Amino acid sequence: MKKAVIVLLFVLLATSLFAGPFGLEWGMSLDEVKKHGKIVDDYVEYLDSSIGCFFQPNKRHSSFAEYLIQIGDVEQLMRIIAIGRDIDCKGYGNEIKNEYENIKASLTKTYGKPLEEHTDMEKTHVFYGHPEYWMSMLRDGAVNYYTVWKTDDMIVYLLIQPSETKYSGAYLRLEYISKLYYQYLERLDSAEYSVF
Repeated sequence: MKKAVIVLLFVLLATSLFAGPFGLEWGMSLDEVKKHGKIVDDYVEYLDSSIGCFFQPNKRHSSFAEYLIQIGDVEQLMRIIAIGRDIDCKGYGNEIKNEYENIKASLTKTYGKPLEEHTDMEKTHVFYGHPEYWMSMLRDGAVNYYTVWKTDDMIVYLLIQPSETKYSGAYLRLEYISKLYYQYLERLDSAEYSVF
């Protein structure tokens, strides 16, 4: 009986270590990922020999319109990016800030207290001190509005970005980066320097 309990605990622990968001698991091959959603567009091969593509997971969140996945050189899912829908905002940006706070609360409930939180504004910007121009500062790159969580197997970033199509719009970007991604970068780095 004790052996069965120990084996069950080991299986549950191993499963939780590789659990990723949106019903996916870190380390999945592209074929395994396809069982959990639909590849929406052609693959893009990055210079680092990983591949990326737009993906519609079976489990998705209504705040996000597009999802990108990145699979490494040894066919492992290592990165997921969820791109939010454009939200029309007035100058204060309260509409996107409210959505951000809702998602942040949910992520904090899931991953615990954030490692970092930033709501910085450039003090030298012409609109600094004028909150009614917050959206203008965001478009100018003078606002850093993001939160970071860290778990044993991944880092999670949530940030506000200015819309690329609407002047008065903004969207959320939610990025999950597994430890497999950093291991992948280390392999690339060591391969590059092994020629010396």
